[in-house]
Amino acid sequence: MTACVDKLTPSTSNATPPTHNSTINETQSQNKAPFLPRITLPKFSGNYTDWVNFRDIFASLVHSSTSLSNVERFHYLKSSLTGDAALVLKNISITDANYASAWNTLNSRYNNPRAIVNAHLSALCDHAPVKHENATELQFLRDRTNDVIAALNTLERPVSEWDDLLVFLTVKKLDKHTRMEWEFKLGDSEDFPSYDDLDSFLSARIRALESVSCAGLLTRRRKQADRRIQNQLAYSPQSRSMNGVLFAQMNTNCTSVKILKPSSSKVE
Repeated sequence: MTACVDKLTPSTSNATPPTHNSTINETQSQNKAPFLPRITLPKFSGNYTDWVNFRDIFASLVHSSTSLSNVERFHYLKSSLTGDAALVLKNISITDANYASAWNTLNSRYNNPRAIVNAHLSALCDHAPVKHENATELQFLRDRTNDVIAALNTLERPVSEWDDLLVFLTVKKLDKHTRMEWEFKLGDSEDFPSYDDLDSFLSARIRALESVSCAGLLTRRRKQADRRIQNQLAYSPQSRSMNGVLFAQMNTNCTSVKILKPSSSKVE
């Protein structure tokens, strides 16, 4: 009897402790970093206005990476250069020892703050004026001006003290209608407007022009759709047959009508 009871009682000597693999897997899946797209290195053609952005991105992703060898860094560097910048390193062979020299050569060639500032100012002054009053051209001018201001701030130039010059150069590029609206906004004020005032004005005007443009586009599309429907109805077979019946009825009615001439009796 005791032997039978022993057989029925589960043995605890070989029992394994409960595991928490499911909990660990759930925690690992929750802590697992999401998949991010691969970062593409920017291209540098030798334009001074692009140098600072290219230098900072390449230095953070490639030059300072401890998982890359110098040969790999050199390959990434050469594959990122085009135009005049590629000619600077054209005759330097890709070896482990040449990378540091090539990187220093490129920096000494383009890391010229005065030339970079002049390039940004030239881009601002040489920007084509807005010829027509539309949101696209005004937005391009505003984006380009703000891009130059951000670049000059990065170079630690005193841009905050250049409001008068920035407002003057930007207003000169505006179309006549936008320039007139800007003068109306200033009114009789004798205070010097800041560039932030002009930027807010351009932002509001661009939104207004976009709204008007969208409304006009919808109106034109409705008219075009109505015109297509009218043309389809006018040239459909059913419409032509109905027009033929109406024309025949009109001819029949005209033949049965007698033309009466006014009486020529004399008035006494």
